[in-house]
Amino acid sequence: MAPKKRAAGKDVEEEQDAKKPKPSLQVGDKAPEFSAPNQKGETLTLDSFKDSYLVLYFYPKDATPGCTKEGIAFNGLLDRFQELNCKVLGVSADTEQAHCKFIDKHEFKFDLLSDRERQVIKAYGAHIAGNRIQRSTVLIDPQGNIAEIWNPVKGAEKHPQQVLDRLGELIDGE
Repeated sequence: MAPKKRAAGKDVEEEQDAKKPKPSLQVGDKAPEFSAPNQKGETLTLDSFKDSYLVLYFYPKDATPGCTKEGIAFNGLLDRFQELNCKVLGVSADTEQAHCKFIDKHEFKFDLLSDRERQVIKAYGAHIAGNRIQRSTVLIDPQGNIAEIWNPVKGAEKHPQQVLDRLGELIDGE
């Protein structure tokens, strides 16, 4: 087995890890306040969801294959999320009008936030190089604290079930 290459006294892997951005949010942190319009132009804030769990899922773009699969999967599980006192919000930089078309086409029963200035996206660590959005999810507890973070999300279609499973674990542990 060949020895690991060194770069200035560090393993190459360590050097590469040092270049990766460190997550700014951690489980247990207070969730960043936000204010953004939904598809109807109504301003929603973190306080709009106090006393319930909240899933904020960040996705790159309406009507793309992965984002559509993820939205459909969250929508399919929405009744189960609601039974556990949890609301679901999708967040992207798309316009309110684009969100309306996306919701109508797939009959989503939850709101999508339009974060054109990417303030919420940046605050929750979903902004990546090139002004792109990292598919990620943050679960916020009823006290407004970060309960779980998935960044990046792997497997958009199966991810909503992972979030639901984790929510159930958290509730069972209370």
